[in-house]
Amino acid sequence: MTPAADPEAPKNSWIEGFRVERQGSFLRLIFSFRMGDSGCVQSLRAALAEQGADWTSIVPSLRAEARLAEHAAELLRESDSPGGLTVHKWNFRDRKSTDPIPARARVRFTKHAEEVDFAIDRVELWLFGLGFGYVALEVSLAGPELRRWLEMLHWARHLDSGRGPKLRVADVETTLEEVLRRVLTSLSPGDWWEAIDIPRTLRSYLCLSVSRVGHLGLAPVGRCAPELQRQLLYQICEQAPPHRLLHLPTGAGRGDYVRGDSFEYSDGVHFVASREGVAYVAIDRDMGEEFWGNTMVNHLRASYFLHYLATQYQRHAIEGLRRAVESAERDQRISDEEWRKVKEHSTRVRSAGFFVELARTNNHARFERLVRDMAQVDRLFDLTTRAVDDLVAMKIEGIEAEQARRQTEQARRQQELQERWAWIGTPIAATSLCLGFMSMNLRGWTTEGEGLSIDRAFLLVLGVAAIGALAGILIARKFRRL
Repeated sequence: MTPAADPEAPKNSWIEGFRVERQGSFLRLIFSFRMGDSGCVQSLRAALAEQGADWTSIVPSLRAEARLAEHAAELLRESDSPGGLTVHKWNFRDRKSTDPIPARARVRFTKHAEEVDFAIDRVELWLFGLGFGYVALEVSLAGPELRRWLEMLHWARHLDSGRGPKLRVADVETTLEEVLRRVLTSLSPGDWWEAIDIPRTLRSYLCLSVSRVGHLGLAPVGRCAPELQRQLLYQICEQAPPHRLLHLPTGAGRGDYVRGDSFEYSDGVHFVASREGVAYVAIDRDMGEEFWGNTMVNHLRASYFLHYLATQYQRHAIEGLRRAVESAERDQRISDEEWRKVKEHSTRVRSAGFFVELARTNNHARFERLVRDMAQVDRLFDLTTRAVDDLVAMKIEGIEAEQARRQTEQARRQQELQERWAWIGTPIAATSLCLGFMSMNLRGWTTEGEGLSIDRAFLLVLGVAAIGALAGILIARKFRRL
């Protein structure tokens, strides 16, 4: 008899063969929100300037680090302009547990009994001029177990009380949602923001450096097997918990080892993008080298993250324009106020919310294309500009229809005026001619012997007036037919 499988045995034992390198690993949880208008952005910038002890601008360091094309660099040059970018980081100090951002927290996954300690190492606030903002919480684990990192990647993204983690800070339980709320209300009281993007879920930006662990703790010799790399990337792309067994695609599509998009930066170094986030995975890189242990990590925190958030910002700006177009199209007639708002929104998105390309270096351009294609920014922009063009055509048709209506109304009024003059003027003209004739031929008035008598003249005037009125009616009917 075949022995029954142990239900407690780990399903993904290959995970235990990797060790996470703390130096080059971190996870950023991104909360996306929309503000009321550009005036709200300006007031928040003023609040950040007043709270200089708590928040420090990192735009200068981003400007030095960023690999942006010349036209896109205006984002960082003109942070005070309507389309500019404001980026601040929170200054950690010795604070109370009631402060908006805890310097150290313990998280308990609600689906499991175990507790996982992690640190909130960095908090950044990104404000874009078109009214979109992002709070990035950078967290990390102290231990090297890959399983715990995958647990955190899967569960920490959720804000729902039933799925998301609960934080314990100085024996006080709270949630990530409450931490985010306290961060935002510390700048301005009230619910001045509106959550957007994936409902009740945070986007993830994972940077993970791992090394293989063999027998007796020695690293295996040689390159990591492609099949094992596929397994790791697939697990991360799916953001699946470590206990979930995933079956890799086989057959003709074997090379597509993840359901999202990816590219290999270097041997064993991959970028992976999905609809929920993006990940950088480095396998068996020597973190003692300056580039992998310091330079690349700084690039990931600054320039690569800037490219990722700028791409998300473009999508949200375009989606905002599309909502404005759809709102205007609901009515058969577009009011001048709605038309003005759509034109203003379209102009701002085209000038400050959309860039054909951001990167000016090859690797950053490849990364940008990866996340841009996954977010379908270009396709969405094309569809939205078509919708704007259709709205313009609708507005032009409405203007032309209004002009035609006014011309028709003006022609109708002119015709009515002609009819009235024909009906009134004809008998008056005929009577005037008759009176003029009789004024020279009235017997006893203008002549002594010859001419018309006063009685006959009166009857003649009445007859001429009646004939003139009849002629006026006939002429008016002729104008009406025309």
